[in-house]
Amino acid sequence: MSLSFPDRRRRRRRGAEVFLRYLDYFCSRLVSKLEGLPSGELRASRLPIGWAPIELIKHLAYVEMRWLEWG
Repeated sequence: MSLSFPDRRRRRRRGAEVFLRYLDYFCSRLVSKLEGLPSGELRASRLPIGWAPIELIKHLAYVEMRWLEWG
């Protein structure tokens, strides 16, 4: 399931809340696009750099943990 794009006009108490809503939105979009791929296509690269879609998900999870949890 994909979240709706965050409305930047809504008032937020903190800038971090806005950032986290955008992060949730883009993560949900990526997951929704990859959910329909067969297992083989998740592990096969379609790009010249050699990254497979599953590796992109792993990378994004690591970067998110790096910035949000490890500071």
